[in-house]
Amino acid sequence: MLKWAPYPFLRIVFFFSAGILTYLRVDRLPAYILPSFAALLLSYLIIWFLARFKKSADLHNLAGIVALLAIFLAGFVQTHFRTAKSQPNNISHYPESVAYYTGVVNDYIIHKPNSVSTTLALTKIKINDKWQWVSGNVRLSFKNEGKAKVLKYGTVLVIKGAPQFVKAPLNPGQFNYQEYLAHQQIYHQHYLNAGQFLVAGHQPPNWLIYYSIRLRDFLDATLRQNIPSAREYGIATALVLGIKDYLPEDIKTTYANTGTMHVLAVSGLHVALLFWVLNFVIGRWSERQGYKVLSFILLLSFIWLYGFVTALSASVLRAVVMFSFISGAKILRKQTNMYNTLAAAAFFLLLQNPYFLLDVGFQLSFLAVVGIVYFQPKIYAWFEVNAWLPDQIWALLSTSLAAQLAVLPLSFYYFHQFPVYFLLANIAAVFLSNVALILGFLLLGFYWFPLVAALLGKLLAGILMLMNLISGFLVKLPLAVISGIVISQTQAWCLYGMLFLVCVFLVKKQLWYFAVFTTLVLFFSVQQLAAAKSRLQQRYFVVYHTPQSTALGFVSGTQATVLADSAFYAYPKNLQYNLQPHLWQMGVSQPQLLRLATTSANKVLAVAVLPDGNELINWQGLKILYCRKPLRGYAVASLKLDYMVLSNNAYVSPDLNFNTNSKLVVVVTGANYKSYVRKIKARFRAETAVKLYVTEENGALQVALPK
Repeated sequence: MLKWAPYPFLRIVFFFSAGILTYLRVDRLPAYILPSFAALLLSYLIIWFLARFKKSADLHNLAGIVALLAIFLAGFVQTHFRTAKSQPNNISHYPESVAYYTGVVNDYIIHKPNSVSTTLALTKIKINDKWQWVSGNVRLSFKNEGKAKVLKYGTVLVIKGAPQFVKAPLNPGQFNYQEYLAHQQIYHQHYLNAGQFLVAGHQPPNWLIYYSIRLRDFLDATLRQNIPSAREYGIATALVLGIKDYLPEDIKTTYANTGTMHVLAVSGLHVALLFWVLNFVIGRWSERQGYKVLSFILLLSFIWLYGFVTALSASVLRAVVMFSFISGAKILRKQTNMYNTLAAAAFFLLLQNPYFLLDVGFQLSFLAVVGIVYFQPKIYAWFEVNAWLPDQIWALLSTSLAAQLAVLPLSFYYFHQFPVYFLLANIAAVFLSNVALILGFLLLGFYWFPLVAALLGKLLAGILMLMNLISGFLVKLPLAVISGIVISQTQAWCLYGMLFLVCVFLVKKQLWYFAVFTTLVLFFSVQQLAAAKSRLQQRYFVVYHTPQSTALGFVSGTQATVLADSAFYAYPKNLQYNLQPHLWQMGVSQPQLLRLATTSANKVLAVAVLPDGNELINWQGLKILYCRKPLRGYAVASLKLDYMVLSNNAYVSPDLNFNTNSKLVVVVTGANYKSYVRKIKARFRAETAVKLYVTEENGALQVALPK
């Protein structure tokens, strides 16, 4: 028999996942796939019966190989049928302009300070005065007005206008919101005002989810009523119920920078704590005659109820399924293999939704648990601690270190940073969050007793304040976060390959594993050195797309200067979300930030203010005219411009002739009205020699200068 026989679900989930990834690469269902799948299933049955009849180990192995190939195609086929755009009546197949459409709200209502958002499952669209049945989802955003506040799960809406395809990111390296929504089978979005929609009824598409939301809203109201501080309430409802709508932005940043964001997201940590508490209370019943099945049913009922309240997110569902498997194996008196149990949980989740495989939280959760299972006992064995409290602290440290080791390459790839004090932060955060969770559960359990609930609410708020203080202190320490770490997908796989080979070498004690490890280290180092050399020689001029503002980037080597207007700096997240990922990709850790309209000549840029108030920028041989005021009568041709950047709806005189400059590129930034953009496009349509570039349509303009 094959050596991997004790891990059936491990190999099943591997081949099923390979089928999912292959479909995502191909993005279609070839005609031969379904017949091939049927042929493999039939072949498996024939070979399996022959193996049983002849009692042949070779035939058993062959049957297993054929079955795995069938599982690979099953992942391929399942992903196709779970992909919304593969349905013939999906809205993405209707190129005509939609006048009206109807649908039902099939997701939670997410509340933000100035807006609310949700997802609408489409039912009909109106094209050319004719209603048609349709499928698909639209991401809706509403102004936070009175009419929008009546929305809830199951609300039927009639909407005027056409949903728009979600745009690809407009800046290099920026978070791909289009891809993120596509993984949730959403390809369209629509921003609505109060007069654009009409509530036409209430018809929940799934009554189980409807009552789940109602229960969660009731428990959320209980927390709000009994926790005195709005800040601590926002953290408590995220910690206990998974509602992140009211989390302050500075709290998100602080916990992300200390590596403890996982405590604010309902996940396996929370389910594990609940499982431990329940097992401590009712698990002893399983030792009594006749109570084993009852304790199992009660245990599963409580953890599935918690999953029900928290909307069965991918991380919670994984944990609930995993603990269900562990409990079931215990009842059946079977030895559980944690790797096989995790693989079984992953398989059933992916069978329900193959796109979970692309979910960052799903990936990190599974890797963290695998890391804890494999590395924690080995790390814990490094030191023998006899006293109870130090031993518990060391157990917590070893668990955190094991989880961090397993997710480190993926964290570099997705988040580009490393929290230096994550061990200290996790000691405090995990312990205090566990205390807070228990207090939160007790508060919800005693909601009917106002005095007890109020007391528990104050205790919970105090614990959360202490947790915030510790996290805030750690994030202010020197070198709290190493940011700007950029690795490719290949390099992330390379790091996991190194980690795997080191583990195998330590177990097998065979030198060829170490030789392969050394080869991977060399490959990784060569890639890093080549990238570093290339970055030292790079020179780029970039006009970024930032909403209602203008930002220009000047990159030379690993140094960069950002020249932006006041509107850009008024919204601090512009740098973090729109520019920083691209600058990190180019090896720039800390750009020099300058302000347009107030910048004089400096070591990097030569800026001259022209008589009309516009600015002429000279950099690395480029001449750039930044126009934020009316561009009138002086001779533009004599300036021999390379680029002209239009901002703030700057008036361009029709008397100016640009055709004399064949190399000129006119760039229209995000700091202009749409009506202005239309006029400029019409204006320069006649200037045949001039190239027009609109960042809202084409994304950031990135110009590479010769090295």
